[in-house]
Amino acid sequence: MLQELKDELLLHYTQTATPEHFLAVGADEIDDILARGFVPLSFVISNDPQWTSYAVRMEAQYPCAPLFVADEQEVLDYIDQVLAAKDEREGRMARVFSPEPIGARAAFRAPKLASLSEVLVHARRLVVCENVRSKRNAGTIMQLARELCYDAVLFAGTSPYPYARMYRLHSSGASLEIPVVTLTDWPFDLDLLKAQGFTIVGTALREDALAIDDERLKQQDKVALLLGSEHDGLTEEAIERCDYLAIIPMREGIDSLNVACAAAIALYELGESDGTCA
Repeated sequence: MLQELKDELLLHYTQTATPEHFLAVGADEIDDILARGFVPLSFVISNDPQWTSYAVRMEAQYPCAPLFVADEQEVLDYIDQVLAAKDEREGRMARVFSPEPIGARAAFRAPKLASLSEVLVHARRLVVCENVRSKRNAGTIMQLARELCYDAVLFAGTSPYPYARMYRLHSSGASLEIPVVTLTDWPFDLDLLKAQGFTIVGTALREDALAIDDERLKQQDKVALLLGSEHDGLTEEAIERCDYLAIIPMREGIDSLNVACAAAIALYELGESDGTCA
């Protein structure tokens, strides 16, 4: 049991997400994920008396998920020892480990991620992100896509794992709800979207670009909105595959917005929802 507890402590402190599981920290976050129907694999809860009632409730509600009660200082000492030994083996400078208090932590089973073929069966509105690297921007785009009733968010050049904690937090939980797909044959994935009837609308500062509220864009049956990286925008290979290029008209002297800000305007303009998602 001692080794099992140690293994679980390492899981809850040194990893955030894998293809098999993801972690939640704090009672509010855990309760939110439980309410969404995710299956808990295990709990680690502090032996501080303020957490006693929470531990009792979790144990009663989820008897199949092992629950470990741990002493704060013993956990910190153990993690320090493990990480110091790992750094020494790898010849690295010892890291400074400053974790949050244990409080309550839980590991959850991660469902299988959606595939592009699954998404395309019923999709009509897609967001495609090329080389968007900021977790904050990626999370915000996921949230916008959920709120504005888009069917999925596709990422090329980066592989955000939607169950990882930073994406969950920056997306206000949207990464747990909307399909997120990593494209693996870029930019040829765009050819597949076009073959499935999607009109590719790319955001780029070009003289031939249409205003984002142009009626020609809004009249398209199936739309994939293509957003570029924070620094360089869309690559030429992606632009060449766009059916339309679009810009957001702005005051003179201003030629760009943060990609998440631009996404908010573009998703709203090209969306087809009245606020009630199918």
